[in-house]
Amino acid sequence: MLRVEILLDTPQGRVFVPVVMMGDNPRSHEAFKIWLKGVPAGDNVILVDRDEVEIGVHGNAMVAAWTVPIPLMGSYVVSPACIIIEGYGNLKTSSYVMTLPTGYQFDFSSNGFDVFVTFIHPKSKYSGLGTDGYLARDEIMDIALPR
Repeated sequence: MLRVEILLDTPQGRVFVPVVMMGDNPRSHEAFKIWLKGVPAGDNVILVDRDEVEIGVHGNAMVAAWTVPIPLMGSYVVSPACIIIEGYGNLKTSSYVMTLPTGYQFDFSSNGFDVFVTFIHPKSKYSGLGTDGYLARDEIMDIALPR
């Protein structure tokens, strides 16, 4: 599953909000449509064929590549591209809680690394540093039902 988040103004302040979920598993596709209702990604859960998205992790590096356009918000679309994420430094522990408008609460706990991100965009002939980030190499996600 590939999740794209954009920094948006919300009633809780300026936070990263999921705007698209794309993957090749029909079972998780239906679940994410239910869980994400009320956020932009709830109307933008995309089911693709196995040969249209590839995500792989090797050691402290991850590659995500896709062969179909990814619609974001409004008229923004990311055409087929690739992201290489390379972890560095000491292993870090992270945890956070995400409560969605549907009432579902996601508790994330992970071990991971700070990363360098390289974005490769063939259509624009761009290859370069995207941003710094965090790679959750070992992650546990607990989902609590709405109360």
